[in-house]
Amino acid sequence: VSEMRGTEPIGEGAETDPSTGQALIGGLSDGSHSFGVFLPPMLPFAVPDTQSVTVASGTATPSTVTFKLVSPKKKITGAIKKSDGSAVTNAGVHAFREDGSGNSDTFVDSIGSYELKLAKGGSWLLVLFPMFGGPEGKEGGAQVGRSIKQLAAQLDWIFTEEPRRVEFTSGDSTAETISGVNFTVGKANASVKGKVLIEATGQAPKTLPPGERSG
Repeated sequence: VSEMRGTEPIGEGAETDPSTGQALIGGLSDGSHSFGVFLPPMLPFAVPDTQSVTVASGTATPSTVTFKLVSPKKKITGAIKKSDGSAVTNAGVHAFREDGSGNSDTFVDSIGSYELKLAKGGSWLLVLFPMFGGPEGKEGGAQVGRSIKQLAAQLDWIFTEEPRRVEFTSGDSTAETISGVNFTVGKANASVKGKVLIEATGQAPKTLPPGERSG
């Protein structure tokens, strides 16, 4: 759960408690605040609308908001391929609604196909992102536990397009699927090496995986 400014999250947000589904976001100033939910990829739900809270003299109204995950009425399907026609199997697709609140993420399968599940219609913008790992037990799950350097070496593609716009024509309550929203990615044939150091000490952060502290 995160505070939102338009379609973009503000700050780090808060994860829900696995046993209760609750999340706490504090430190809010007086005024109106909007909150939204971000779901992990591949879930059979769609993200509900954002909700607003008004804070006056340190008191929030309402003090508790409930987000109800909904069944997706809208879907976008397609495939991601390289310029030679081969499938991209280490990519994800992120969608965010252009004319309202909403977001969705998914991963490609073993043949480069994807399916996005959305709560509402309207206009959506799609972008690609690299899949470092993937969900446990699904396509890409074999990558879990590998170093960032090993995973990055597999990214032989790059996506340089502007976000792809997809528009639904039917109302929100009508089931609708837009298929054939395909992407062709370019070849990544260059690399950059560098270091991440702490300014005060000149040392590498200990939180980086072993073997990633220089190079």
